[in-house]
Amino acid sequence: MAYIYDEDLEFLGKLSSKDLSDLVDLLIRNPKGQGERLAETLSISDEYKKYGDDYQKYYRRIIEEFQHFGGNTIANIFRGHGVCYREILCDVCDKLKVNYNKKSDVDVIEMNFLNKILEISLDNMDEKQKRELKEEFAKQGINIKGEISLGAIIAIFNAGGFASYQALLIFTNYIWKLVFNRGISLAGNAALTRGASIVTGPAGWAILGLWTLIDIASPAFRVTIPCTIIISLLRKKIKTENQN
Repeated sequence: MAYIYDEDLEFLGKLSSKDLSDLVDLLIRNPKGQGERLAETLSISDEYKKYGDDYQKYYRRIIEEFQHFGGNTIANIFRGHGVCYREILCDVCDKLKVNYNKKSDVDVIEMNFLNKILEISLDNMDEKQKRELKEEFAKQGINIKGEISLGAIIAIFNAGGFASYQALLIFTNYIWKLVFNRGISLAGNAALTRGASIVTGPAGWAILGLWTLIDIASPAFRVTIPCTIIISLLRKKIKTENQN
């Protein structure tokens, strides 16, 4: 497979290897420590063998792997490459029935996508879990008036600034614990992660189930959905840093 220049993912080259580690883990390994993915080629690539966990040195090879997972398996063979991020993002949104405009900027579509994931999460949480989640947000200085709601968290997501990134980090971390049974590496550098352990049981299974059913010749949504969550978070991270 070959790398396609992708203006929507080139920002990954500005991130550290630690920032990229969660994305690489998801591309290489199956959820919950079930070994390496059968379809992945990143771990046997020359770049991986040469640079190991110094991911920043071969970020385009990492993007190439993601592009491969985002494309139809059979079509990839004939064209020799995968597809660009915008197409992957739109495919994921279509799969989850996200309300979005394909002509919008990528970061706008990403927020629509994340809002949908959040909606599914809250719909499957009981009142006790919602109260606990609200308390965890409060511990990190994010105070939500009244009962926790989809609209309240979406407002924080869309507000911009550090609080928006912080809320998204807490949210992404609990999703990641469901996939890998651990938090994301990004969260290890900040005290933002307690809320990650709250969502279990039916809510957790509902989220995890989003990427478990897949036709063998279709885009690998079990990879592209969580990868898109991480990429959205990384974009938010670098934007927040630039604003600061």
